[in-house]
Amino acid sequence: MATITIGATQDGYLMGSGNTSFSGARTSGGSAASAFANPTSANAESIEFSKIPGGRGTSYFFRRSAFGFNVSSYSGDTITNAYLQIRTTTSGTNLANTLYMVPFTGFGSTLGDTLVVGDWANYTLGTSWGSDTSITNTATTQTITLNSTGIAAFTTGYVKIGLISNVDYQNSEPAGAEVIDDTWLNWGYSDNAQLIFDQVSANVIGVIY
Repeated sequence: MATITIGATQDGYLMGSGNTSFSGARTSGGSAASAFANPTSANAESIEFSKIPGGRGTSYFFRRSAFGFNVSSYSGDTITNAYLQIRTTTSGTNLANTLYMVPFTGFGSTLGDTLVVGDWANYTLGTSWGSDTSITNTATTQTITLNSTGIAAFTTGYVKIGLISNVDYQNSEPAGAEVIDDTWLNWGYSDNAQLIFDQVSANVIGVIY
């Protein structure tokens, strides 16, 4: 068994279109307002739900991140203990302390495409690949463990992960008049996002004595 660490081939985050309705902001008309592909910012608001009251009513905002990993060398192996490692910062609020990983279908079939605004519709929001309830706003690396459904994606050769807020995943508007729940990521490192896992090769040949 070996522990493997793979960096993201493609990554980035999307800023949805603000809207005066919760559902309108969450769907964002199927397209983000802005796409930040392979960013290098050391402090970027990257996963968000915000509910902001104003003179003309309440406004809602979402942001989502995405990461693509080439695991084709391990697609036939037994994979265990897989997790996504990200770099967070001290900015943000993150009231729920919870982030969800969901399947992401952008980046092209072999990670040849960068993130674009149309990828807003490429998050499979009803399927969890794992979550963590203890994400904090600290300048460190933090991890979210892939469940068996997420690990099954290794067989395709490409693991593409969407990272969203608890509110976004639950699709349930918080009752408070003003809610800010966001996580800021540090994209300024070459290892800003990594997929780490234990691998048992399918091609290991036993020794005969």
